[in-house]
Amino acid sequence: MKIQNGALGHIVLNVADLKKSERFYHSILGLKVSARNFDTRMTFMSYGREHHDIALQALPKGVRHVSGEGASKVHHFCIYVDRNDIIDKLHPF
Repeated sequence: MKIQNGALGHIVLNVADLKKSERFYHSILGLKVSARNFDTRMTFMSYGREHHDIALQALPKGVRHVSGEGASKVHHFCIYVDRNDIIDKLHPF
């Protein structure tokens, strides 16, 4: 089964430097900060239609992006589908 009417909702990235990453996504992609969560060390960025199109989550101190041994660069992504059961059929748990 394939998703027929899906749409990318958002993507959350693990980043080493939150402020530097905010500047990059603002200056290169034109995203604006829509919210910050200081407890989870996250910045949410948007083009204005959604709460966030990209979220940046700071890696914990001492954690690095290391292929196969460190933290993944992608934390998670969201795909909108027509119905919840579509996801269940794609990958049953």
